[in-house]
Amino acid sequence: MPNTKEEQFRKACEDTSLDPQRNAVLRTHLENYHQAFQNIAPRFQNLTNAKKKAHLIKWKAIENLDRYLLDFETNFSRAGGKIIWANTATEALQELDKLLTTYQPNHIATNHAMIHEEIGLPKYLSESKYRADESDLGRYLAQLNGTKPSHVIQPAIELSEEQAMALWDTKHPENSAAPSTEIEESEEKQENDEAVSIEKPATKILKSFRKIQRERAEYTDVMLSGAAYLLADTGSVVISENEGNNRLHNANASYHIVFAGIDKILPSIHDLDLFLPLGALHDQGQKLQRHHSLMTGPRRGQENDGPSEMVLILVDNGRSDVLALTEQRQALYWMDCGASTNACKIYESIGGAAYQTVYPGPMGAVFTPHIDTEESYHYLQYAASFNSTQRPNPLNIDIDRLLLKNRHDRVSNAAKPLPESRTWSWYTKLAKNRKYIDFFGKGIKNILIKLLFKKSWGDQRALPRVPDKSFSTQWRSKTKDTD
Repeated sequence: MPNTKEEQFRKACEDTSLDPQRNAVLRTHLENYHQAFQNIAPRFQNLTNAKKKAHLIKWKAIENLDRYLLDFETNFSRAGGKIIWANTATEALQELDKLLTTYQPNHIATNHAMIHEEIGLPKYLSESKYRADESDLGRYLAQLNGTKPSHVIQPAIELSEEQAMALWDTKHPENSAAPSTEIEESEEKQENDEAVSIEKPATKILKSFRKIQRERAEYTDVMLSGAAYLLADTGSVVISENEGNNRLHNANASYHIVFAGIDKILPSIHDLDLFLPLGALHDQGQKLQRHHSLMTGPRRGQENDGPSEMVLILVDNGRSDVLALTEQRQALYWMDCGASTNACKIYESIGGAAYQTVYPGPMGAVFTPHIDTEESYHYLQYAASFNSTQRPNPLNIDIDRLLLKNRHDRVSNAAKPLPESRTWSWYTKLAKNRKYIDFFGKGIKNILIKLLFKKSWGDQRALPRVPDKSFSTQWRSKTKDTD
């Protein structure tokens, strides 16, 4: 039974990579994304320059993070909002618990946000006395399936439409054939116009889910959201979604609590005209996500919808430690985008569940060791692979360099055990002298290889066999024959 995180990861890799049905579903979804990306990318006159400009804007934001966060706090508070600073995930949940104790809600709605997964919000809500329901369809399907999100943007990416429909019918048989309302038919027409195609199972689930959300929204007391961006100059919280359920619940809820990492800051509202379409393109191959809400505090004056109280819990959780690392600070530019994951060949082979971390994929491998220091995630630095000439993300983050730097720091900071040092010392002497290597015959060499490398080579492949004659022996023999 695997004990360490690395052993669990290797076991999960073996299981998922040998699942042909899962692999086919995941590959189809990734191919659809790549095709959608190619279709939408030409809308940018110069995509390369757009990514460079976004990189510089984020560089400016992170290099002046303290200033912009204080500007945001001032403007958000002036508009009636309240900010709570949380150094750790535990602190964030403790602050939430205090707020919910005060509010005593009958119903809580949540939206899909990776910061929720990072701080352990789903587990907290499942163990609490409050009723809480997910308003994002993909996250809700993953929840019904008993799995964590396997993708930053598409939580249930490893489910086919048929599997999702079967799961839905099992969990919601009373809503599997929900009738359409006039509003639903209008929304469905809009989605069909904007999407490439919607298969029948997906349409049924969408109709049923809309019906459920409208019923739940009528008695929602508290909305828990995650922020896409925080705008320093206006004090606005940007929430992006495709389904509009967050906006629906938030219009009725009395209290709105938003979680955001301190790295979500942008200097100005004017930066959104670049970041919103650039993020939508790299997230899901879209022109623009369908719903963007800019919320600057609670409702005021004559406004007749929206929360009466809005609280933002700003989460550090290791981000300040990353900020202190000059070479790895670039990791904070990440906008929770799925582009690098979609381009990763290892992710395509093993899927998101195998990583057993909140953030799967290459950027997850970069980010996770810094925000979860209680576990050792050094093995993730080797679990990313794509064309090194690519920068498969909207902000031109040098993922290869960040992974290499993480590896370097781990090796530099780790004290090598004496047996390991001696082993490599002996190996170096052998490798430098051919007569020592040729001293052993092929039989002994094959036994040694099997003993030393069988575990790392894997059970699904046969170890290479040492030939009868080494290359140097064959070379000498050929040279002698020529002479």
